[in-house]
Amino acid sequence: MRIQTVVGFSLLHLLFAALAPAKAAVIVVDTLSDAIAEDGFCSVREAILASNENSAAGECPSGSGESDRIRFAVTGTILLSSALPAIDESVAFEGPGRDLLTIDGGDQFQLLWFGASSPTQYVVRDLSLVHGYASVPGILSFGGCVLAWGPGPALALFDVTIRNCRAVANGGGIYSQGPLRLERVWVDGNEAQSIAGGGGGVAATGVGDVEIIDSTFSGNFASGTSGSGGGLYASAVGQTLVANSTFSSNRANWRGGANLLSGVGTGTLSVTIRDSTYLGNESDDDETSSDPTGGTIALANQVTSMLEVELANTVIAGGKDNASPTRCPEILIAEGDVRAVLTSGGFNLVADGACVETAFPASPGAGLPNLQGDFVGTLASPIDPRLDILAENGGSTPTHLPLQETPHPVIDQGSCPASGQDQRGLRGAASSHRAHDVAAVPDNPEGDGCDIGAVERGASSPARTLFVDGFESATTLFWSADLP
Repeated sequence: MRIQTVVGFSLLHLLFAALAPAKAAVIVVDTLSDAIAEDGFCSVREAILASNENSAAGECPSGSGESDRIRFAVTGTILLSSALPAIDESVAFEGPGRDLLTIDGGDQFQLLWFGASSPTQYVVRDLSLVHGYASVPGILSFGGCVLAWGPGPALALFDVTIRNCRAVANGGGIYSQGPLRLERVWVDGNEAQSIAGGGGGVAATGVGDVEIIDSTFSGNFASGTSGSGGGLYASAVGQTLVANSTFSSNRANWRGGANLLSGVGTGTLSVTIRDSTYLGNESDDDETSSDPTGGTIALANQVTSMLEVELANTVIAGGKDNASPTRCPEILIAEGDVRAVLTSGGFNLVADGACVETAFPASPGAGLPNLQGDFVGTLASPIDPRLDILAENGGSTPTHLPLQETPHPVIDQGSCPASGQDQRGLRGAASSHRAHDVAAVPDNPEGDGCDIGAVERGASSPARTLFVDGFESATTLFWSADLP
């Protein structure tokens, strides 16, 4: 049986650690108004100008030329009157909480545009971004809520909701061309309308590592004629990690209802998906394709690129490939000049292994794992993972909780040695890591008692956090003694 691989993403951390906020200015937004006016208040628009130009704007103090902080001291909704200025210097946007502050584009304007040719670092935390619309021809048609354009920007989002945003091109919620980190982010109900691109939730292209941690992608749509990657469209060079995350009910009009993963040019994209749940995603939403499209995940190389994907302790279920005839409801390895390489790190539940039988041979019998420790069904007999609907089950993002039944196809059937917590930040009370034993359910003797997927049934103890300000993420914009 294979041992799960633990992938280190030191390059992304080094990029985020490169810029220290030694002389950073703190610019406090104290109004919900979007105006530029001498009115005694500092608006978000004025704060961006002050940071960009390193001079006072309205009642906002001057930026520093370093990694400024734009801190929100208001709650409610900021409704934009026009698109905000492009942000071209390193900055952190710090809200009071995703349920307390919302920036709303009114279905007319893109929200945050980060762009610089030199290395820059952008952080967005503790707020909601909604109803953005990237519709201006050219660059500004990408990234309905957030656009990080060019090789310079490194972007990180923590405890943020991205909802109901649209892009005429790629990345309905977020479009990034450089290093990207999402942690405890809910990407919900966004749409990418590009004819041949995609990423209803997020599109990550170019060069740079991508990390998606403790996050949920739900109800996103790549709606273009050949739109792919309803949740995530990753077409890049570097390493991508999806860990302790959920992809639920995302759709694409072509390939990959949840994920489209693709190498670019002659480079290599290495992807690790572990301790995650994929449920109810659909490809070929308009039912026009005669070729298989991969209801949950599609792997597709471009030219002579290399794509290497490993799945470990992950649920892949409920996918639907609406192409006629249906052939690859869960995972598709598309034909290409160089075939993508898919491997198992063990302890997955793949409801239907059609189209990936080499990597995921069918289980020898009901309730029995194959030699890799995977539970794999067939088109005639798919495995139901017995998960509840997407709901608030604790933590900061919604999840699918395993139903309380015995025996159970995912409870205590996995192995998660690399996880100290589940998606909600919880772990077993009696263990030093995520695994919690449910006494009524017989354990998989080859595993460690962990549940397969993003959520641990019965976990109740919060995982220990050494630094509540985000130090452990190696994001230096949070390394400050002045944080509350």
